Amino acid sequence: DEEAFQRIARAAAEYPGAKLYVGGNAALIGQKLASYPEVSVGVAVRPDRSKLHEMLDEQIVVPPDSLQETDEYHLILEYQAGLPVLLCGPIGPKLHEMLDEQIVVPPDSLQETDEYHLILEYQAGEQWGSTRAPQANRFIFSHDVSNGEMASLETFVASLEDFQPDLVVLSGLHMMEGQGRHAVAAISEIRKDVPVHLELASMTDADYMNSIMREVMPIVSSIGLNEQELLFLAQAGEGPHGHLASWGEGGVPDVGRVSDILLWILREHGRAEPLAEAELTRIHFHTLAYHVLATVDGYWGNQAAAVAAGARVASTQACGVQAVDPATVQLRAPTQFRGSHDGDDDDDPLLTLDPTHPITVWRRSNVTFHLSPVLVCKQPLRTVGLGDAISAEGLVYSELMPEQPMMF
Repeated sequence: DEEAFQRIARAAAEYPGAKLYVGGNAALIGQKLASYPEVSVGVAVRPDRSKLHEMLDEQIVVPPDSLQETDEYHLILEYQAGLPVLLCGPIGPKLHEMLDEQIVVPPDSLQETDEYHLILEYQAGEQWGSTRAPQANRFIFSHDVSNGEMASLETFVASLEDFQPDLVVLSGLHMMEGQGRHAVAAISEIRKDVPVHLELASMTDADYMNSIMREVMPIVSSIGLNEQELLFLAQAGEGPHGHLASWGEGGVPDVGRVSDILLWILREHGRAEPLAEAELTRIHFHTLAYHVLATVDGYWGNQAAAVAAGARVASTQACGVQAVDPATVQLRAPTQFRGSHDGDDDDDPLLTLDPTHPITVWRRSNVTFHLSPVLVCKQPLRTVGLGDAISAEGLVYSELMPEQPMMF
C-alpha cells in the first residue's frame, strides 16, 4: 500500500532523533569502495656513488664525504582520493547529497524524489509480544518502484564504455522478479575481462531463485551471500542439506554443511568442474559468527587477507568503532569443526581454530576454503548494511589472477 507506506515514512522522518543513512545494497557497497584511497608507491634515494648521484642536476655539487658505498631508500606512499565508483540506481536529491564525492551518478539515474527503506533494529533479548530476539537484527520494509525496473541496469551498461571499470558489482536482483532474462542480457554486454560480483539478498520465491542460479550465476565471477540466502538456495535447487528448514538452535550454521553447499554451487553453477564454461569462481559467505571464502584454485589470490578484512569490518561497523575493543566483543565461532558434514573422518580431519593464525584453510578437490572467525559485537549499534560492507571489504583485498590456459 503505497499511501500507507508514505505516511509511515513521513512520520519516521519527523520523529525526534530519526537518522538518515545511505541505503540500498549497491549504494552501500559503492560508498565502501569509494572510501578506499588509491595508493601509489614512490622511492626516495639518499646520495650514493651511483643511483642518486647520477640523477642529480649537473649544477649540484656533492662533497666527497657525502658519498657512500651503498644505496639507502625511503618508501613514499602517496594517498590520493578514493576509488572512483559509477553508481546507477534510483538516486534522489537527499541520497545524492550524502554520497561520497568519488561516486559518479549518470544523469539518467537521478530522480526528483528519494525512495526510502524503513529499518527497525533490535537488540538480542528484546521482546515483541511472546517472541524474544535470540540475537541483534533488524526488520526492513519498503515500497520501491524504481528498483524493480530495468531502467537502472540499462543506464549502467550504457555508461560502462566511458567509465571503463576494473570491477562490476550488481545487486537488487531480488527486486526484479520476472526480469531475470533481461538482467542476463544486460550482464552479457559487460566486457569479458571485467570481473562481475553479484550480491544476493533475501528471497522467498524458489522458482525465481532457481532462475538466478541457472541464468545469472554462471555469467558472474563472484557472489556474496549470508546464511539465510545460502540455505534457501540449497532448498530451491535441491542441493546438499536442502531438506533443512533452518540452521537449528543458536543460529550458527554448521561449517561442514556450509562447505558442502558452497562446493555444490561451484560445481553445479561455477567453474569447479574442468570442462565447465561458467565464470563463477568465488563465493564470499558471511554469517554472524564466521565468514568463509570459497574459490576455485588458480583464479583468486590474497583470500586469507580478504576474508580477514571482511570479518574485521563486521566487528568495527557493528560496534561503531575504528578499532575493536576486546571488552566489547565475543567469539561465537566454533573452535573445532570439519570441512565437510558428511565426509569420512579419515579424509576430513577435525580442524581447530588457532588464535595465533586465525584463518583456517582447507581444500576439497580444486576448491580452497578460507574461514575467519568474527569478533561479534555484544551491543551492536548498527546491523543494517553489514553484509554489503563485508563483501566490499573482501573485494578490495582480493586479487584476480590472470586466467591460465586449461590443461587436460
